[in-house]
Amino acid sequence: MELRPYQQQAAAATFAALADHRSTLVVMPTGTGKTILFAAVAERFRPLGRALILAHREELVEQACDKVQRSTRLTVGVEMGQRRTEASMLPDVVVASVQSLSRPSRRERFTRESFALVVIDEAHHATSASYRAIIEHFPGAKLLGVTATPDRGDGVGLRAVFSSVAFEYSLRHAIADGYLVTLRQRAITVASLDVSRVRTVAGDLHAGDLDKLFTTETMLHEVAVPLVEQAGDRSTIVFTVSVEHAHALTEVIGRYAPGQARALDGMTDHDVRRATIDAFALGEFRFLVNCALFTEGFDIPGISCVAIVRPTKSRAFYAQMVGRGTRLAPGKSDCLILDFRGNAGRHALVSAVDVLGGKDLDESTKNHARTLVEKDPQLDLLTALDRAAAHQVRCRPEYHVREVDPFGLSIAPNAAEAARLLALPLLPIDERSQPATQQQRDWLVARGLPVAGEALYAHHAAALLAELRRRQREGLASYKQLRLLARRGVADAHQITFARAMVLIDQIMSRWRRRVAT
Repeated sequence: MELRPYQQQAAAATFAALADHRSTLVVMPTGTGKTILFAAVAERFRPLGRALILAHREELVEQACDKVQRSTRLTVGVEMGQRRTEASMLPDVVVASVQSLSRPSRRERFTRESFALVVIDEAHHATSASYRAIIEHFPGAKLLGVTATPDRGDGVGLRAVFSSVAFEYSLRHAIADGYLVTLRQRAITVASLDVSRVRTVAGDLHAGDLDKLFTTETMLHEVAVPLVEQAGDRSTIVFTVSVEHAHALTEVIGRYAPGQARALDGMTDHDVRRATIDAFALGEFRFLVNCALFTEGFDIPGISCVAIVRPTKSRAFYAQMVGRGTRLAPGKSDCLILDFRGNAGRHALVSAVDVLGGKDLDESTKNHARTLVEKDPQLDLLTALDRAAAHQVRCRPEYHVREVDPFGLSIAPNAAEAARLLALPLLPIDERSQPATQQQRDWLVARGLPVAGEALYAHHAAALLAELRRRQREGLASYKQLRLLARRGVADAHQITFARAMVLIDQIMSRWRRRVAT
């Protein structure tokens, strides 16, 4: 299969991480091909053993099965509901629902040595007891998790399951690289909405309290009118507080846009649900209304507007909703986020700026980006964040220069190690040297250089980035590959091609597998 450059980097980084760790995590935004990635990993892993792919929804199981069959030469079986695989004649890959394998009798049909690799789709769910029981049943298997949202709203860390992070590709970088559409946000203030007294439960606003606010007749109209007017003729998915809210809002939207809104929920008949989704994809109506039903495993690229009629404090939940509209599609240039807000009081509510900027972006930059978008509603969020970051950089140099001790200047240790592995001389530093920008740091971290907390200099970061881009263009080994190969004593690793590095890492993995087997 033909992988995109970042997917190639993610696959190589995964094998490098699994050579040193039992488990690892790959973070990639919705629409960037996580399923294609783990299909490619499973295919390359096959000489070491079979793969088990776990998913928690029927749609995700079917999607994984379809993608593996279409993009690889592997045989595939399904373990879900009434569908079973023959344990004595296992295919190369088994795609299973967590609900099925969480039952001991179903899980114990497979020996502990049945799989060499366990892949967890939507890995932010992996901390639950049902997932852990399955993982523990295959103690010798390597573990790969893939997710778009590694930060859980309940505060439970994924490090309880995954001991390393092999690769991260942010939403911001995917948009900048042209693999996802850009985002625009319009904050719609609802006059009568006041969430200041809503309780917080498990890190987010209490759904019951929100439901009482949003299902009043006044509130339904205050949302429906701007929703219809601002969305225009865009294909729009609407996220609501509850099932009751979804159906009530659909009825009110229909008064302003007759026949253009339909609601679905978990109790909708399967055939009706499928027919409704197909009609929406074909453009037969404009507004598909739901309550968290389509936050995962829902792929209609033509969606160009996401209406969030559900205030939240969870960046992960907000990112899942936004992700429904970021895919590329013919004639689609951007995705419009309609964010319905009121008086938040003490609550720090999430917006699209938080999702695009990432959890590590400082609040002052985010606030400045929000101000830019409020002044110019046509400004896309990526441009707003870039301008806000540039503004912050322009405001900082004098502060940083005063803080520098000219007698204590030193090269950040991880940057120095990177330069050594890349056979790259670093430029000298003096009291005029400026700190690296946040964007430079983000790009380096995404490529495997742990420089997030280092006193990194801008000209060092620029030199490292230029060299890494050159290596990618010329098909040379990635930095993560270099680190692994160097630790294994491979001489002149910086001269090895990406493809050759993959072969060497496969050999390292094979030796590891033989040691485990004996």
